[in-house]
Amino acid sequence: MSVGANILLASWSEVQPDVAGELKVVNNALSSQGLESYDEPTTVPDVYTVIDRRHCFGRSALDATSAASLASLGAAAKSSEVPLAALAVLYTYPVYLLPIDFREPITLRTGQFLRYLCSSHEIQRNLLSLAPSIGITLRNGMLSDDAAKAINAEGEDDRAFDWLFLFEAARLSVAHRCAIVIA
Repeated sequence: MSVGANILLASWSEVQPDVAGELKVVNNALSSQGLESYDEPTTVPDVYTVIDRRHCFGRSALDATSAASLASLGAAAKSSEVPLAALAVLYTYPVYLLPIDFREPITLRTGQFLRYLCSSHEIQRNLLSLAPSIGITLRNGMLSDDAAKAINAEGEDDRAFDWLFLFEAARLSVAHRCAIVIA
């Protein structure tokens, strides 16, 4: 199964019939945790770039990956020495990456519809902690443009490639103050 990045809650087909209702449910869940509310931008930010003549999602060559690949990252997070709870939910979809800083994922269930709210900030921190264990070299604790290019050159089957996809989703969510739905 392919898993992609949907920019803004409103762009994800599952909530399009009632975006306002979904935003209300999300904000009620955030409020119940003492967190700030999420305000959906009125326009879709441009998150695509061209790198080495390739159309990229931020610095990632693809804006989708396989569910099994992301689940593998989640399993690596569960088995890491330091708890990486924000990544550990990557076995089920959708996951809403929100540009709000909080630690633990929030489970949101309405009827049969299950989804996780995760902080894009925390996803980034978790991925940066996980990076060395999967062979990603960081410079001063961050991913350089050169390292991102090297990951893209390695190909789609590499765990680092999936790491980059998720890292860019979280980074772009924070940079543009928008939700990104991984589904």
